[in-house]
Amino acid sequence: MGPDAMRRPSASGRPVIGFIATKPIQIVTCMSIAHQLGGMPVDLHVVRSFADADGVIARLRSRAQVFRCVRAAPHRLLALAAQGGDAYRKVFIDSDVGARPTVMMWLLRRLRPQLSFALYEEGLSLFEPRDDERPWRVFEWLGATPTLGEGAFTDEVWTYSPEELRARLPGKTLSRIDEKPADFIRREHAMLTEVFWPSFATDTSDLQGQRCCFYLPSWQPDPRSLDYLARRTDHTLLKLHPHTRSREVQARARAAADRVLPAAVPAELVLSTLAQRFQQVDVLHDGTTTARYFDAPNVRFFAIDDDEQASRPHRLAGSS
Repeated sequence: MGPDAMRRPSASGRPVIGFIATKPIQIVTCMSIAHQLGGMPVDLHVVRSFADADGVIARLRSRAQVFRCVRAAPHRLLALAAQGGDAYRKVFIDSDVGARPTVMMWLLRRLRPQLSFALYEEGLSLFEPRDDERPWRVFEWLGATPTLGEGAFTDEVWTYSPEELRARLPGKTLSRIDEKPADFIRREHAMLTEVFWPSFATDTSDLQGQRCCFYLPSWQPDPRSLDYLARRTDHTLLKLHPHTRSREVQARARAAADRVLPAAVPAELVLSTLAQRFQQVDVLHDGTTTARYFDAPNVRFFAIDDDEQASRPHRLAGSS
């Protein structure tokens, strides 16, 4: 076995399930589903595309006992291709959109007809389909789709809210993920902090008070939101998208907020900490699943959209 994997023994003859994750919160979801599967051998393939991916992978191998094996992959497509080399019964994927994943799933299905694919919920796009560019007609014939969950080779969809998808996905098996991300993070807070937030003690030593503002931008933080953070007089924090690598963006973030937290830390893990340290937590975001599932009485979410971008921070500043 190569240096990019560590395998734990599993019961002889038991089918193994594979997971593919491309960002930190997906790893949390994979952990939650793995626990729900009740001890079935599970391998995790992590795509090294996000901030501190190598560090997260190394800490997963020593801390996350739910996984039999944790492997690193340079690209989602290569992670998917790797599923053909192991005796997996089922593979959980984060996306079935586009031509390349469809072609790879088609090839794997031809190689191993009994292999099934399950899409797990990883963001708002599962419930708010986007009008992405349609694949070429030849790939549409093969079953490619621009809409999550509708892929021809996707057998199951695992989601926190299956009732919202029954009308759109009548031909798919819908399974409920029992534990919401915030609940799982609260229960596994110590382990997840070790995996995703090794600088936790340093980053949070002085975080406490009456009120704070936490900004969750998309790939590119909005300049007006950064300006708003710079004007606030209480604690301000920002966590960049885990796929944001631009040094210029990082510099602008550091100039706007009192503290820029590591991008690999799931937002729910940050919020569970802030909710305990502050009486009121205001969360600005450009669209995040965190607002859908994180629930705490002292945490308020404010979506920043194009129409209200300039006026929303003004109302926030004057709110109680």
